Amino acid sequence: MAPDQQKAVEALANGIVQKLLHKPMTALRQAAVGEGAEADLAGAVQQLFGLEVPSATATAEAAAGLVKPELVRE
Repeated sequence: MAPDQQKAVEALANGIVQKLLHKPMTALRQAAVGEGAEADLAGAVQQLFGLEVPSATATAEAAAGLVKPELVRE
């Protein structure tokens, strides 16, 4: 691939990535500067990445080997 073509492909890829990440990054920045920022930021990360946080009981049971950790869901 010619250098000018490579630069064009890199610029296109960079533009696509920037467009895809704009809203999530804006949401994270807003959550980080708000009141109670730690809880808001954690919630924003959980929502953006579709994370589920198990309860303390479920976590303790998984740690004790009573259930398989990959099966812990709430």
